[in-house]
Amino acid sequence: MDESGSSIAAVISGVVAQVTGGEPPHEDTHAKRLDDLGVDSLALLVVVEILEERFRVTIPDEDTGQVRTLGELVAVLQRLTGSEQSLT
Repeated sequence: MDESGSSIAAVISGVVAQVTGGEPPHEDTHAKRLDDLGVDSLALLVVVEILEERFRVTIPDEDTGQVRTLGELVAVLQRLTGSEQSLT
């Protein structure tokens, strides 16, 4: 799937809002920590599961364990989907 970084961020923002019940974070908050958005370790697993289905990829456990910010999650999905677009 060829998704740009900004559309990947938009999908992630929507999924985070869905899982946490909060407002979607703005796409320009790539440095925003996931835990500041209400994504604890259990919520992260749910977010990852939804994203794997949406993008039809498998996010390795090593990547999931290293992700701390929205931007890092975007970068993982860009790598797995082959997207070379910028994050802006």
